[in-house]
Amino acid sequence: MLFILAFCLGACLGSFVPCLAHQLVFNHFDLRARSSCDYCQHPLSWKELIPLISQARLHSRCPHCHQVISSLYWKSELAGGCLAIGFALMASYQAWSPARICLYSILLVLLALMSACDLWAYWVPDILQLTCLPFSCFLALLQAWDGWKLLVIILALGFLVLLQAFYPHWLGGADIKLLGLLWLSLPLRALAWLLGLAAGLGLLMVGSRPRCWRQPIPFIPAIAFAYYLILALLPWIS
Repeated sequence: MLFILAFCLGACLGSFVPCLAHQLVFNHFDLRARSSCDYCQHPLSWKELIPLISQARLHSRCPHCHQVISSLYWKSELAGGCLAIGFALMASYQAWSPARICLYSILLVLLALMSACDLWAYWVPDILQLTCLPFSCFLALLQAWDGWKLLVIILALGFLVLLQAFYPHWLGGADIKLLGLLWLSLPLRALAWLLGLAAGLGLLMVGSRPRCWRQPIPFIPAIAFAYYLILALLPWIS
């Protein structure tokens, strides 16, 4: 039952996050606005907004103008549901406290939102990264304090800033700030793992792009998924 609830909640978030990211990056953010068709702008009813089920029932077409609905929506809903089940498993076998579950889940939702913004426009609003800061700090307070950790984070961030100065196309400022924020929430031994996994995922994204692709590769999704994997592996690397 827990995993069914987790999947449903994850699918709902997977439906909501891309729409919110689109509003943020294209400057038409309005919490009062109703969901509407991308083509005819007709408002959609609740029956047409049920994650996965509505798109399957409507055969991926708008019920008003009959244009094909992008597959992005059902893919993000399915991914959100599957990732939520994985998170529920992590919380179960690692016996996280309710406070830790709440903080990690908020961080992961913010990471999903930043990833969607990066995929939409290769840009992440500073407000989203600032919102991550208190939750990362609260998670740091839940851990045993390690004086070396802050020094390692400062040295690592200094190295990344230098790297960006010499190779600006390799790493963005938002990537560096996000890594610093996430490092605060992890044990010392997990810091190198996060950077290594994110770099590996970034290289996979570079290797899998078409040869004709000339746009930069968004790195925030690689950092976000690497963080998710680190949370799953915490008992073995901390």
